[in-house]
Amino acid sequence: MKALVRETADVLSAIYEPDGSGFSIEVPLAGDRYQTVSLFLDESTIELLSVVHELDKAAKSTIEKFQKRAKASKVTLEPEPTDGVYRACVRARIDVKHANRAALEPLLVEVASLGDGIERELTGGDVD
Repeated sequence: MKALVRETADVLSAIYEPDGSGFSIEVPLAGDRYQTVSLFLDESTIELLSVVHELDKAAKSTIEKFQKRAKASKVTLEPEPTDGVYRACVRARIDVKHANRAALEPLLVEVASLGDGIERELTGGDVD
């Protein structure tokens, strides 16, 4: 997986680094923006994940709007460990057998774009 992440990051001029059991890629987007997408190997699939933290339940309508824009990914609002606090998760999966740069790149860009759009709409920009 490391070779695939490196190749995809190089094509996108993105920064990548190890992240627990996977990798994180800072995906460059329009307007000099970046969105972190984590990639994890899960048995026979690679999961791509972008998370926007510290939201409230009122974010549900925004999440639904972004889910309608999603082509190959799923957008959900999930509870954080802290009561009353939620997070938006943008996920996509690709079968390891079909995982190459040409297949991974559009998924990576979609997950990053949706995550960034949610972050901008609900938090006003980048949050740490």
